[in-house]
Amino acid sequence: MTVKQLRRLHPIFIYRGFSVKYLNNNLTFTADFFVAPNIEFHPQVTIFNVSRAQYQAIPQPVLKNMAFHLGLAEIPSYWKAACSPTIIIEAGNLNKDQLRWWKNFIIEGLGEFFFINQIDFTAGDFLTIKTTDNKSRKLPVLRFTAKTKTTLVPIGGGKDSIVTLELLKSGLPIVLFSLNPTSAAENIIRSESKIKSTIAKRKIDPVLLDLNRRDQPPPAPAVLG
Repeated sequence: MTVKQLRRLHPIFIYRGFSVKYLNNNLTFTADFFVAPNIEFHPQVTIFNVSRAQYQAIPQPVLKNMAFHLGLAEIPSYWKAACSPTIIIEAGNLNKDQLRWWKNFIIEGLGEFFFINQIDFTAGDFLTIKTTDNKSRKLPVLRFTAKTKTTLVPIGGGKDSIVTLELLKSGLPIVLFSLNPTSAAENIIRSESKIKSTIAKRKIDPVLLDLNRRDQPPPAPAVLG
């Protein structure tokens, strides 16, 4: 099936909502996507070993705002399954500048995908992003100051992670962070056992993997993670 046929078959991609679940010291964020007329995606990101005290210290508006934006960041990886002409954001409110930013994020983030699949994304109507005017879901601008000053160091497993870690050791307290850590990242974290670490896992909805095994355009590298 061609991209044009997919776009006609799946004209609208909807970010319907999100949920936050805290269970057994794990914090899980789930996004709810719907691709008209008949596809649902539910990607998840889980942060492990979050104490109850840490969880309760996060204001609920901040937590919801984080969940909302994690869902926004997941959109490109799922939208590319059909390249729907329209994306509708129902999960929260975005102003014009934010809508413009997220459209650019998707188009620029999927440059390799467009190139490999020879997709012309330059037409003015190739992608439109809209948001609903549901005031009950409008998320406020938040200013949240943590009680402790800590430097979060991403650990991917390469030399940049090690250099960054060594440069920052003499500064503020450090917490290591790794998303879906590779064996190399795990080795770095294990070797720095005296430094606190936070591990997160991004779970791809198996429905997307199934679609990619069919005659959909092949997947590009994921934008998040």
